[in-house]
Amino acid sequence: MIRLRPLRPADAPDLYRLLTGAAYARHQPIVPLTGRAEADRLIEHYAKPAPESGATDRYYWAIADRITDRFVGRVGLEVRSWSQGIGMISYAVLPESWGRGVATGAVRLLVDLLFTTTPLRRIEAICSVDNAASMRVLERAGLLREGLLRGYFVIHGEPKDHPMFGLLRSDWLARRA
Repeated sequence: MIRLRPLRPADAPDLYRLLTGAAYARHQPIVPLTGRAEADRLIEHYAKPAPESGATDRYYWAIADRITDRFVGRVGLEVRSWSQGIGMISYAVLPESWGRGVATGAVRLLVDLLFTTTPLRRIEAICSVDNAASMRVLERAGLLREGLLRGYFVIHGEPKDHPMFGLLRSDWLARRA
């Protein structure tokens, strides 16, 4: 169905469409991109080799259709601490791919990639309390709801609570056994 691959310059139009769409901005504390050139710069800046301890702290991959290789979304990792082995993941899928398990599959693939290729011992994720679909993605991907970050991000002028989800490498290994 899907695979993760490095972002490519050819992904810029779809990445721009994803990051400037109303559906994406509804639950995000972001400033929209002001032009397609920003999507090109994002790809150039964040399309890096596989994460390695001590290297840069932010990475993004394309979620691509396994057959056509077309960009359908993106997943990301922000390393909170290499020394403590903590990373925060994120994801976004183009609206035409919603409801097909794409986000859940991509989060599972990303977690597998991170726990098999990096020293990270803990993966975290947050989402707006208003984003029920994103909470279901995280739960279906195996992350556990651990708490609530009250008023964590201001979205469209209003502080929003964000549930915190987490997964330990040890839990991931136990599930695979």
